[in-house]
Order: sequence, then structure tokens, then C-alpha cells
Amino acid sequence: MASLGKSSITFHISDQLVEKNLRKIDQDIVKKSWFILPCNDGEAKRACQILSALKAPYVHISKQKWGAILDKELDFLDWSIAKKVKRVFVFEIPGKNSAGMNCEDIFSKKGLELIIIDHHYYQWVNRYHEDSSLEQLCSWLKWPLNRADEAISVNDRSYIPGLCRLGLQHADIVKVRNFDLNAQGFAASYISSQRSKLPRILNKLEEKKQGDLWILKNPEIEKVFILEELAVTADAGIVHMLEVAERKLSFSGSPKAVDYLLSLDYCEYGFKPGYVCYGGGDGSLAKFWGFRPKSSRELVKPKFVNTIIGFITKFL
Repeated sequence: MASLGKSSITFHISDQLVEKNLRKIDQDIVKKSWFILPCNDGEAKRACQILSALKAPYVHISKQKWGAILDKELDFLDWSIAKKVKRVFVFEIPGKNSAGMNCEDIFSKKGLELIIIDHHYYQWVNRYHEDSSLEQLCSWLKWPLNRADEAISVNDRSYIPGLCRLGLQHADIVKVRNFDLNAQGFAASYISSQRSKLPRILNKLEEKKQGDLWILKNPEIEKVFILEELAVTADAGIVHMLEVAERKLSFSGSPKAVDYLLSLDYCEYGFKPGYVCYGGGDGSLAKFWGFRPKSSRELVKPKFVNTIIGFITKFL
């Protein structure tokens, strides 16, 4: 990577910042709410930091990684809290069970107002929102966004294209990305090792590129590092990339391409009902899409990959 320069963003929430913000904070929301959230990416980690700084008394932090669902969390909740609060905030842990969204209804049945904080599209429910989850939570709390909060929110909602539009320099973009990657569980040494391999790998990928579409097939390093490196030097930070594996496909880039991919019925392409299809992002810059068959015996075959490539390239 090129020389990064000096970063101006700090993620530390000082006592002075908390004291300054307390005059604006909605204390009823802080003290009389139950917050249920993960800590599996930068946005969720920042939400946890803010709630901790405000000394919110009823916070449950899930240990689930990406793909967290409420069904798997219910048995770990301290249900005695339900008698002490007015409402519950469920932050990016959607309910999913055979009866639809009924596992979320359990809070209403206990007399609590249920407030969903999310901005993603899931196969079983569309929770797209123009604001990131962190922005929504801060709005409820009346917590004023500082530069770090804004950058973390934009990174989650709009990724590097959004950070570029925000006016961040290379050093700050990398710092925000590192905050996100660390929260996802990537150690600093691993991040450094992955990035050191980029020059050699990018040379190979250039040969497989189809027009403006980068295609990854079983890459030697994590896709996120390749996408990040290309995005920080791309026009407006926008990169169109398809990752191909035996049992999954993922794409990031053109919002129109993603919207089209999300609209398809993949049973028409030979896959069994119950496949996983999800997406999200910023409709004005770049979005992401993912697909995985239901059965471990179902593979993503070359013919299907070529069909998807054809759909994507129509929008590029």
C-alpha cells in the first residue's frame, strides 16, 4: 500500500465528550431501555462503546458473529430485565423462525415496545433503511455524531465509496477499515500479513478481469482486503467485484445490479427452496449481494456463474 500519512480520526470516547453530550441525551431512552446487540463489526462495536460511555444499565451484547439471529439469542437473555424497562432495542439481530417473525413478538407479549434497529435486506425480511444502524441508534439516544461516529456509520452503510465522498484521506480510510476489521475478529498481525500479499495477487486478478468486473475465484487472501485496496485508488472508491466459490457467490458494486440479483427467484435456476440470499448498502453509491444454496450438496456451477456475470455486466 502507498504511504498512508497521518490520521486525524480517534475512536476514544473521552469523559469530556460524554459530559458535553449528556446535556442533549434522552435519559429515558438510556435508563429505561433494554439494548440487545452484537459486537461483530465496527458499527456494532461503536454502538457498544457509546452505550457503555452513557452507562446504560440494561445492555446485552451477543457473542454471535456475522449472521446473528434473534432465535439463537433468546435463551441467553436475562428476562428479569423486562420488568424494569419500557422498551427493547434489537440492533441487527433479526428474528427468523418457522413461524415468520414471531420470536420478536415475545417482547411485545411482555409489555415492551419493540424498536428494530437495522438497515439490511435479509431473505426473509427487508429492513433496508437509508440511515445506518449506528445513525439510527444515535438518533434515538440524541447522541451527536462526531467525526469518528460519522465515518464508522458511512463505512458500514456505503463502504469506501462513502468514505471517499465524506472527504476522508487515505490514512483515515485505513484507520476506519482497521476498526471494522478488528471488531470482526481480525487480529492486527493477520491484517498486516494479508495486505503484504496484495501486490502479487492484484497482478493475477487483472488478467481475469471482465471489463469493469473483477472476478475472484478461491483467492489466496480474504476478499475484503482485495476490495479495500482496489477501492482506495478507484474512481469515487467504487469497485465492481464478484467472488466465486463452490457453494456461494457474492458481489459488491453497482446498486442496480444488486437490486436485480435480489429480485431473482433462484429456484428457476435449479436451486432448492431455502437458499440464502441477502444484500444491503447505499443505493446512491454501491451495494452488496450474497447467495448460498440451502444444501451442502448443491454447488454453484460454472454455467450459473456465467449467467450471474452476464446479469451484472449489463449494468456496468
